[in-house]
This record gives sequence, structure tokens and C-alpha cells, in this order.
Amino acid sequence: MKLHIELTEKDLTRLVRDEIERRLGEVMFKDTDIIIEVKSKQNFKSEWEPAAFRATLSTSQGGA
Repeated sequence: MKLHIELTEKDLTRLVRDEIERRLGEVMFKDTDIIIEVKSKQNFKSEWEPAAFRATLSTSQGGA
């Protein structure tokens, strides 16, 4: 069985919102208040910066 899952920046924002609400209850904020940042390993300064985001899981499981 092959499995491929991709999370977009919109998906990540929703997951962050859901987790904040799970921990704190209903909190008043907009999705635009959530900022997704990355820290580039290729940037010699290694600074956090806003960027597009994508997480991908791709794996093969099971028999032949």
C-alpha cells in the first residue's frame, strides 16, 4: 500500500488554530494572526522568516 499525505500552509494554520482552541478553549483571533515561519538551514544567518510551507508524507507499507 502506498500512502501520500500533503499538508499545505492553510492546513497547518487550521491545525495550529485547533490545537490552541483545544488547549485554551475558544480564543478570539483570526487565522491571519497565525504566522508560519521557517528557519532555513542554507541561510548562513539561520534566521526565522515568513515563508510558504508544505509537509509531505510519502511511504510504502505492507507486502510486495
